[in-house]
Amino acid sequence: MVAVTDIDLINNAYVDHEREQLARYDIEIDNNFRCIVTFGMYLIQMGQFDKSISYFRNLLFRTRLYEYERYFVLKGLARAYMKNGEHDTALEYAFIAYKINKLIVPDDTKEIEIELGKIYNHREEYNMALQHLEEALKQTDPNDFDTISAIHTNMALAHFSINNFSIGFELCQRTLQMLYDSSQSDPTTISDIYMIMARGHYLGNCLDAAIEYCQTSLSIRASIYPDNNPILIRSYYELGYYYDDNDQYELAIEYFSKAVELYQKYSNENDLLEMKAMIFSEIARCYIGLKQFQLSVFNFEKALEMHSRIIPLDEKVLAELHEKIAVCYWSRKEFKETSQHYEIALELKKKILSSNDDIISLYRRIGICYNEIKEDALGIQYYQKALNF
Repeated sequence: MVAVTDIDLINNAYVDHEREQLARYDIEIDNNFRCIVTFGMYLIQMGQFDKSISYFRNLLFRTRLYEYERYFVLKGLARAYMKNGEHDTALEYAFIAYKINKLIVPDDTKEIEIELGKIYNHREEYNMALQHLEEALKQTDPNDFDTISAIHTNMALAHFSINNFSIGFELCQRTLQMLYDSSQSDPTTISDIYMIMARGHYLGNCLDAAIEYCQTSLSIRASIYPDNNPILIRSYYELGYYYDDNDQYELAIEYFSKAVELYQKYSNENDLLEMKAMIFSEIARCYIGLKQFQLSVFNFEKALEMHSRIIPLDEKVLAELHEKIAVCYWSRKEFKETSQHYEIALELKKKILSSNDDIISLYRRIGICYNEIKEDALGIQYYQKALNF
C-alpha cells in the first residue's frame, strides 16, 4: 500500500490539477483523503485501469467513509471502469454517486453530470450524453472556463459521433477563443481540444486535416508533458493511426514505434500488455501495406506473445493473430509455416465455437497449403473435412 506521504510527493501536473479540483468543493475535505483519492485518479491517468479499480474498490468496501467521501470514491471508480471499457459498471457507480450528490448538494451536480456525459459517450448513447452535459452547463458559472471547456469538448465529441460536425467544430472553436481571450489559457486543455477536432475531421473523412490537428496537439503536449506521461504516448499512437488510415505507412510506423518505446520505458514488462499488443499489431498491418511481410510477421508475433500472457486468455484474439501471421507467410509463399498457423487458428476457433463458414474456410485454406507443398493426400483430407463439417 502506498503511504499518504508518498502520494503527496508525486510531482505531476495532473495530480496538482486534481488537488485543485478537490479544493473547489464547499465541503471541507480532509487533506489525507484528498491525497488518497488523487492517487487513484493518478493511476487512471497512468493507464493502470485494473490497479485503479482495485484501489478504489478497496477504499469503498474496506474503509469507513463519510457519505461525501463515498461520493468521490464512487466517482473515481466509475471513471476507472469507463476507461477500462466496462461501461455498464461505470454507469452503475456513477448513478450511485449522483444520488449521494443530490442528497448532499442538490443544486450542484455538474461534476457528476459531466462524468455521466462521458460514460454515455463511451456507450455511444449520444443523446443521453448531451442531456447530462447540457444540465452541467446550466449549473456552471460563466467564468469557470475549466469546467466549460470540459463540457464543450465532451459535447463536441457527441456531436461529431452523430455527424453534427458544424455544431461540434463550433463548440471547439468557441472554447478555444474563450481560452485564448482569457488569462486562464491552459495549454493542456488547448491540446485536448485540438485532439478532439482531429477526431472530428477523422470521422468526417478529412484525414489530412485530422493529421494536422493531431500534430498540433502532439506538439503542445510534447512541450508540457514528460516522455513517460501516458497522454503523450497515446498522442503518438493516435497520430500513427491517422497516418495508417491515410496509407502513409512509414510515418505511421514511426509514431507507433515511438508509442511502444515510451510504453516500455515507463511501464513494467507485464503492465499494459493489451495496449502494447494492439500497437504491435498496428505496426504489423503497416508492414503488410508496405509488402514487408517478414517484418509484419515479427510484429504480429510480438503481439501474440503479449496476448498469451494476458489472463484470462482471449482465444478469439489469439486465433485472429495466428490467421494474420498465416496470411503473411502465404504472401511469401511459405506454405508450410502458413499451414502451421492456420491449424492453430482452426483449433482455437473450434474451442470458441466460431461459425461454420470460418471453420470450413480454414480447412480449405490448409488443404491448399498442403497441395502447394506437394502433400496432396493431406490436402485431400482437409478438403474432405471442409465438405463434411
